[in-house]
Amino acid sequence: MNRLVSEGHMTCGPHPDDRRRQVLDVTASGFGHVMGELAPLLGLVFGAADGLTEAEGAGAERYLQNVASAYRHYLEQDASSEGSPGPGT
Repeated sequence: MNRLVSEGHMTCGPHPDDRRRQVLDVTASGFGHVMGELAPLLGLVFGAADGLTEAEGAGAERYLQNVASAYRHYLEQDASSEGSPGPGT
């Protein structure tokens, strides 16, 4: 964390409601750096659907929507139980 702040990729400041916590924010240079590193991978990922039939693409899209929904559900449960032990504890 300290290296990312010192290199200007993130900022660190006090949490607005809990002074014991710190809030990290990504700067424009940090976002640009990450996107620069991920661009080749994202190009490959976006091309992964090339050659799929319409039915195959629809099935893959439905699967990925279900995965995203499962993540959202998990995060909502985690947020509602903040302060209690997390999964695997």
